[in-house]
This record gives sequence, C-alpha cells and structure tokens, in this order.
Amino acid sequence: MKRTLTLGLRHELAKPFGKLATEEEAMARAEKRKGLLISVGDHCSALLIRAGETPDIVVFDNVIRRMPASPEITKVILEYAGAGSGEIVRVRNPAGTITDETESAVKKAIRNRKGKIEIEGEEDLAALIAIIFSSDGDLIIYGQPNEGMVLVESNEKVRTKAKEFYERMTVQE
Repeated sequence: MKRTLTLGLRHELAKPFGKLATEEEAMARAEKRKGLLISVGDHCSALLIRAGETPDIVVFDNVIRRMPASPEITKVILEYAGAGSGEIVRVRNPAGTITDETESAVKKAIRNRKGKIEIEGEEDLAALIAIIFSSDGDLIIYGQPNEGMVLVESNEKVRTKAKEFYERMTVQE
C-alpha cells in the first residue's frame, strides 16, 4: 500500500512545515536540540555532517533537485551512513508517495533512535513520517528547494498537522 499526493496537497506542501532557516540557523538549532536529530535530504544532511553535527537518523536518495547529487555530497553521506553501528536500510519510494516500506523504515529508525535510510526514488515525503512519529523535542530538518532548510521541532501540534495532511493523501493498494 502507498499514499500519494494530490495536486492540491502538492501546493500545500510547497509551504514549509516549520521554520525556514539559513544554514547557520539550522546548525545552531541542531546543537541545542533536546531530542533526536532527523535529517531528510542529501543537501541538508551533508551540510549537517560537514559541520560536525551527527544526525541520529539520516534519510537520503542521492538526488538533489531531480539531478544526481554531486560526488562530494554522496561521499559525505555514504561515509557517514557507513560509519559506526547500524547498516543502511534501502527502500523503494516513488516520487510523490509514501510507501508502507518507507513508513516502516522511518518508524523503526525512530524507535531505535538511530538509522540510515537510502531511498530508491524520492525521499521528500519521509519528512512527514518523521514528524508524525517523532517525540517532543526531536528536531527534523529537511531542505526547501531554493529557499533554505526547514526546522521542525516536534510537539503535539505539529504532529497533529502532519497526521491530518497524511490522512488526506490518496490511498492506493
């Protein structure tokens, strides 16, 4: 089963789910986080890792703005993802969807408080799942194309908003 964005939801999702921040603001906020640091997207994940931040959970697809990520960014992420404990979980997730496989991988990573998830397809909507299943104080960071990084500090209000959005997606078998 998978959930798919409708055209109307696509337009809504174009608005950041949290605070739009510069790289500097994102790094400062990541340092002061109270819970998990969850990074979704190649560009923002690489920026965090290069700055010495260590995402507890990183979700990536080796693509930036529908083009292959640069070899430098791919190297940073794969070296980080391959380091330490835990292996990379690989899942399929077509653009504009959230598959059960992706949802399960993100939920498991949050439950384990660590994870490295490589998406074959598109990882963008994994941020929505991360928000839904996060705990108060967790910080989810994802990229907003051509605008910066979005910082979402998890709380009941933001989780409810994400769940409502998720439930409005079209369900397909």
